[in-house]
Amino acid sequence: MRGGNGSGRLRRQAAEEREEALRGLCFCLIYDLCAWLARTHRPVPADVQEYSLDAARRLAHPRERLQVYLDQALLQHWDAALSPYLASGALLNLELGEAAPLGAEGLDSVGRGVRAELRFSERSSLVRPGGDRHPLPRRDWVLEVWASPDLARVENARLRPA
Repeated sequence: MRGGNGSGRLRRQAAEEREEALRGLCFCLIYDLCAWLARTHRPVPADVQEYSLDAARRLAHPRERLQVYLDQALLQHWDAALSPYLASGALLNLELGEAAPLGAEGLDSVGRGVRAELRFSERSSLVRPGGDRHPLPRRDWVLEVWASPDLARVENARLRPA
C-alpha cells in the first residue's frame, strides 16, 4: 500500500513536470513570434524566467530562436505567410493580455505528441516605417500547439481568432 501512494505521487509529479515543460514551450513560441513581429533583435533577457529553452535564449534574432525548436517546414510556411508584412517595414507594438489556463491533451501518453491550447487577448498597434502608429482593435486568440513527445519541439502550431 505504501508503494502505491509513492508511485501515485511520482506520477503526479511527472505529470506536473510535463505540464510545466509544455507551458514553457508555449511561452517560448509566443515570445519569439511576438518578438519576430515586433522586429526585436536581442537575446532573451535573463529576467524573463518563463523562457525555458536555454539553447535558444542567447540568440538575438527571434527567427533563429524559432529554428531551434520549431518544425522547419512550419517555419518556412510562416516565412512565406509573413513575407509581405516583413517586406513592408512595419512592426507590431504588441500588448498581450492575461492568458487562460493552459489546456493540454496527451500529457499522460508516453511516446505520443501532446496538444496544447492557450487562449489570450491582445491589443496592439501597427507602426509604419515613418513612425505612424495605427491602433488595432482588441482581439482574443487561441494558440494551438502540437508538441513532440519529449516536449522539446513544436511540430505544428496554429494561431486563430477565438
